[in-house]
Amino acid sequence: MIPFEFYWDRLNIWAGIKFLIVVFFLVIIAKWIEFPWFVVGMSVVLAWLVVLLGNPRNKILMVFLYLLVGLGFTLISNYFSDTYWPWLIFMFFVTFISTYLLKYGMHWYMLGWCLILWFLNMPVLLHAANTQELVISHLIGSSAVLLLVFLSGIWKRFVKKVPDEVLEETQKAEPMAEWWILTYSTIVGLVVVIGLMLGHKYTSDPTMIPTAAFMIIVFTGTAIIWKAGIERLIGAILAIVIGFYLGAAVQSEVLGMVIMIISAFTLFAMIVVNNGAVIFFFVLILSYGWGLKDFDTGNALANERILAEFAGVFLAAIAITSMNLISKYMKPSEV
Repeated sequence: MIPFEFYWDRLNIWAGIKFLIVVFFLVIIAKWIEFPWFVVGMSVVLAWLVVLLGNPRNKILMVFLYLLVGLGFTLISNYFSDTYWPWLIFMFFVTFISTYLLKYGMHWYMLGWCLILWFLNMPVLLHAANTQELVISHLIGSSAVLLLVFLSGIWKRFVKKVPDEVLEETQKAEPMAEWWILTYSTIVGLVVVIGLMLGHKYTSDPTMIPTAAFMIIVFTGTAIIWKAGIERLIGAILAIVIGFYLGAAVQSEVLGMVIMIISAFTLFAMIVVNNGAVIFFFVLILSYGWGLKDFDTGNALANERILAEFAGVFLAAIAITSMNLISKYMKPSEV
């Protein structure tokens, strides 16, 4: 597999345009009422991933579950914020259960994956908002995606008159051995916990390393892990450097809003075109904000994130290589 291989036939311009419109209006409104627009924009991005990556049959149900469980995660995170071992144990079980959902279909797996991603990104979002604003932003983002999904369904059924059998299409769960899903869920849980422990010791934001690892370990093959890891490293480091120095040089909040809106379009138009490009635009949204801070503070965050990217990729690669070695030595009938 060649890193940075672009599958342009999978480019979805319409998905990018729809999302650009939603993010544009929400960010502008949030800025107008003096609400943390960055947090609102990120909440919409993460909520929309549930629909775009999982492609569930009942999209409204999936986004509604994301809204409710994400709200619970936010409140529980606030409760565990001053603890260490309870926080790690909680994160292990949440990650384990979310990954185990793969057994019931990719749409359930992606719901769990996006919820963990929301949980891991909360410390970053809390730099720009308090807990109450974070809860409201989550509700706004999820509700906006719910409305978009509802209107899209109305359009397909009553305007384009798409046949019911096409609308009911969904991904079926592939049969998998119980030992495999239990082992995989345990390994992913351990990766997040080990990443949090390393992050707690070596970075100011303990979620940096597990976030980098978690966004790669979603793949389950050794070859694709290394490919995704290389793409993530290059894409993320470029975004960190460009975003931070651009923010430090320009010091414009308006440009940050423009970057979020453009990145929203590119992120969702190219989400299945190339992994590295998607990571670039996702991290660019974050890194530009670091440049708006005091230079020394922002520079420290950028340097920590670069080191976290290397550590995360390495951790994910070790985990998946171990998983595949375990699979290799199991009996064929058990795989």
